[in-house]
Amino acid sequence: MSFIYCSKCGSVVTMVPKPGKSYECQKCGTVVKTPSDYVPKTVADYKPFRTYIRYPALKTITTVFRFLGWIIILLACISFFISLILAVKYNSGSLLLTLLLTSIVSLIGGGFWALICFALAESIEVSIDIEENTRTAKDILELIKKYPRPSQ
Repeated sequence: MSFIYCSKCGSVVTMVPKPGKSYECQKCGTVVKTPSDYVPKTVADYKPFRTYIRYPALKTITTVFRFLGWIIILLACISFFISLILAVKYNSGSLLLTLLLTSIVSLIGGGFWALICFALAESIEVSIDIEENTRTAKDILELIKKYPRPSQ
């Protein structure tokens, strides 16, 4: 683990410093700046320095699929309850059976299509995560090549 220490009192300011960032000591208030060419001492300390969002269109599509899934669930539940209310109101033989089957089919069908929407949203997110992890692994390997571990 990398530590940045306060130059005035010697206490730990931060455990995982980022290059070029300023940190304030909690004990004495001194501002300590991490060097801009700072490199974490171990691979475990490495965190990607990207703060921007990759693939904003895919993130939007994911949100739309999730929203659509919830709308489908809501409509399926409304359809289910309306069919049940109508079944209770019109309590006659074949109509009752038809309304009960309609309510069950709408609930199962709505659940199925909502599940499809949620699965599509998750698969898009998994693809984005795989790409990000691959990029991070590449960055870590480049750091290891650039700053090899010192001989002991």
